[in-house]
Amino acid sequence: MLAGQTSAVEEVLVIEVPNLSTGGNFCFENPKGSVMITGYNGEVILVTAKLRYSKIESSGDDKLRKLNQYPFEMSAEIRGDKAVLLCKSNGKTVDFDIKLPQNFSLSIKSKDNGEVKIVKVNADIDVENPHGDIILLGIIGSANLSSVEGSIYADFKEIDSTKPIMISTLEGDLSLGIPEESKLSFKLKSTEKEILTDLNIVRLNRGSIINQKEDKKVFVMDDWTKGTLNGGGALCTMNTYYGNITIKKR
Repeated sequence: MLAGQTSAVEEVLVIEVPNLSTGGNFCFENPKGSVMITGYNGEVILVTAKLRYSKIESSGDDKLRKLNQYPFEMSAEIRGDKAVLLCKSNGKTVDFDIKLPQNFSLSIKSKDNGEVKIVKVNADIDVENPHGDIILLGIIGSANLSSVEGSIYADFKEIDSTKPIMISTLEGDLSLGIPEESKLSFKLKSTEKEILTDLNIVRLNRGSIINQKEDKKVFVMDDWTKGTLNGGGALCTMNTYYGNITIKKR
């Protein structure tokens, strides 16, 4: 292979998890790269990790070539009903494609240079991706999603009416897709842009907030937009500064 020519480096890790019938929790923090998670009816967690940029270089001798060492380390630990995936990438960008049982709750973080995408998971989802987008498709349950520079799109097949949904970013758009019959209470704020919906969300009258400042009380109007869908239910909080908020029927 010629010097400088790229070649994908891929590793596969199979994680056996106990007590599948009762579910569990999967935790992963990717130092650098994307995370794709798909729920399926399997009995193991299947992790495929791929180095995004790979280079095989010449040794300088026409008869010899470098046999590169493995560019990143990957391991997993089982702690009770929790499966923890670990990656040491030494600054390299590694993208993960993970298949796991649908009833596993998730705690996922991508620290840099990637998006987080989660498909067909039927449990609680917690995602932090400060520098990239977050996408949820066909989810049953609840979610806590946060970014700083990215947009967030969350499509729920079914809402867990007993648990809150929290979605926030600074610079991106927020989009929520839910069944039309969902019962939710909303607390929404788009500081610089718009809040849009095709659902029959009833806006509530806003109240006042009391701030104590030294020797005086200051009364201000609440700057959150509040409303209910189908009489209200679990609280859905969505907050962005520079983006639009869109709430649509799926």
